[in-house]
Amino acid sequence: MPGRPGAAVATAGGGEDRDAGGGGAARAGGGAPLAYVVHAGEAAAALARRVAESLRDRGLAVVLHAGGGGFKSQMKKADASRARFALVIGDDEVARGAVGVKPLREPGEQESVAIDALPARLAAKADE
Repeated sequence: MPGRPGAAVATAGGGEDRDAGGGGAARAGGGAPLAYVVHAGEAAAALARRVAESLRDRGLAVVLHAGGGGFKSQMKKADASRARFALVIGDDEVARGAVGVKPLREPGEQESVAIDALPARLAAKADE
């Protein structure tokens, strides 16, 4: 059950991932995750796992894409998840030590956020 902390969430990519639930402020739209992590490349996948775990440890509801596919198909799955944000991690983001934060439910451009600043930035957005 996605609304319960620690519940397993089957991702659209066919894999299964853990969704740490989080508090009400961390959940968007009555059960939708705050963020959906998309990634491409081996180094990006490793960073995506670390980022998702770090955010979940802070009580934020995050889904990590667990299947294959390019950014376009992953972004469709992110949108279908009803997440407020897609966290985009590719080779460029790995090299910069940053994550692309793309709003999915409100107008706005994708912004680059340093990995160390990401938890506080998303927590603030969750409270908006």
